[in-house]
Amino acid sequence: MMRAVELLVAERMSVKQTALELGYEDQYHFSRLFKKRFGHSPQNFAQLSWREMPA
Repeated sequence: MMRAVELLVAERMSVKQTALELGYEDQYHFSRLFKKRFGHSPQNFAQLSWREMPA
C-alpha cells in the first residue's frame, strides 16, 4: 500500500492506473482495501496530500 501512496501522490496516477499497476484487476476492491488501511479513499487521500505539498 505504500507503493500505492507513492503512485497516487508523487506520480499523480489515477486510482484505476494505480490499481492495475499493483496487480488489482478490480479498482473498487483496491479502493476498499486502501480506505480500510488509511481511512480515506485513494482519490481523497491524494487530493489531501496535494494540498499539503509545497508549491
